[in-house]
Amino acid sequence: MLRLENRTPPRRQPRTRGSHPLAVAWLYGELAVAVMEDGRECAVWTAPEVVAHPRDLGPSLQTALKSLGSSARTVSMVVAHEELIQCRVEMPRMRGSLRQRFLQRQVDLAPSPCPPLHWASCPAAAAATADAALLSLMPRTFHDAMVCALVNNGLTPTWLVPFSDLLGKCRPGAEDFSEEFILHVAAIGTRTELLVIRGDGTPVVTRTSTPELASGNTRLTGEVLRTLQFVQQTFGNPVSRICWLGADSMPAGARGNASIEAISRQVPEAGSARYWAGQLASLPDRHGINLLAPEQRQASGRRWVTRMHRALAAFSLLAAVTFLIFSEQVRSQEQSTIRRLKDQLSPLERREQELRLQAQAHDRQRAVIRLDQESPGSLAPLCILGKIGDQLPSELRLTQVQVLSRDPGWTLKISGQTRPATASIRDPLNRFSNSLCDSPLFVQWSQPSDSGKSAESRDAWRMRWTEAWPVASTPKAPTGFVLEGRIP
Repeated sequence: MLRLENRTPPRRQPRTRGSHPLAVAWLYGELAVAVMEDGRECAVWTAPEVVAHPRDLGPSLQTALKSLGSSARTVSMVVAHEELIQCRVEMPRMRGSLRQRFLQRQVDLAPSPCPPLHWASCPAAAAATADAALLSLMPRTFHDAMVCALVNNGLTPTWLVPFSDLLGKCRPGAEDFSEEFILHVAAIGTRTELLVIRGDGTPVVTRTSTPELASGNTRLTGEVLRTLQFVQQTFGNPVSRICWLGADSMPAGARGNASIEAISRQVPEAGSARYWAGQLASLPDRHGINLLAPEQRQASGRRWVTRMHRALAAFSLLAAVTFLIFSEQVRSQEQSTIRRLKDQLSPLERREQELRLQAQAHDRQRAVIRLDQESPGSLAPLCILGKIGDQLPSELRLTQVQVLSRDPGWTLKISGQTRPATASIRDPLNRFSNSLCDSPLFVQWSQPSDSGKSAESRDAWRMRWTEAWPVASTPKAPTGFVLEGRIP
């Protein structure tokens, strides 16, 4: 059987490092850039030459990105530089804006060759006073130049931490040491950093020394002894361990001191920027202090918010136009519906008014019927008065109406006068009396006392008139009347 085998070695896919931020260590001129690979390995690039000024950071970082094959655009950076100084400030316990104003006052009083100063603080271990802080100060021009070197090359800084903060978190040589105080002495580039931390990682004090190899580095030995004495006098407890970071970090004067050698431990690999760049890349992005200005710290968030605002504005504009068109269509439809309903509503309103009047009349009639059923005959006078009021002409007005019950029937006596504008009383009085003779009252007016008069006179004198006659020489029309009759 013939079997074919492909003996060509498989092609390896290049690893991408774009998902992790860059970790940059710039320590007294030494520059190293590290990036995590798949969360396990750390690739580190070291600058072949000294990078002394922030303007040289940008080109060096671009070279590092090309060498590492990384497309990362966010940077976490640890800095140790001659322009960056740190000092301990003891103060009473204060919080919030009061604490910030106190520290700002201390910064304003600090001597500086190139003010204004940019500063940040983190809590420090306190003993004699209620509170203490570790201030990190640098000229504002140095801070801005460093940030511009990163931004101008397309990089976004997220963390800018001093070397003492990273040193206190990593604690090389004392990772599992839980005693009260630990002193780290790190020889980095042209300087030596001294940091005292408490067992829980809180910084106590930090100092910087310049090595003097010709004199056996006696200045560094004296600085270490003064630091040990400061801790003993301030806190009442001695330093339990001294970690010498770097191959030649321990001076000759310290080697001959038995008390120092008894608590000393050397970590030679921790004396380069390459080591600290790898440590920064392996740590999570949580540090006790950030030297970035608040506006730079929020720059990436503001850019993301700006993009979101633009998208939301475009979406809102589109939604507003759509809603405007839809609302205009709905408005036109509603207006036509309102006009149609108004046309239908007018006859309905008239019909409603008619039905309401009928209902009121029916209610009155039902009330009258109910009252008459409860007390028969009690409403007859009211009905008679109502009918008299309905039939009364506008030319007449009543002064007295008398309705008396007589078995059988009712007797009626009506007195009244004419209104001032009435010319003659005869016609309105005849209309009024004749209207009461019809249904429903059927009034029978009393006959006149003189029966010998003509038929016309008898018809006119079915009622007795009481007239106010003037003097015979000037006759005037009568103005009053009295009607008497009977309702069977």
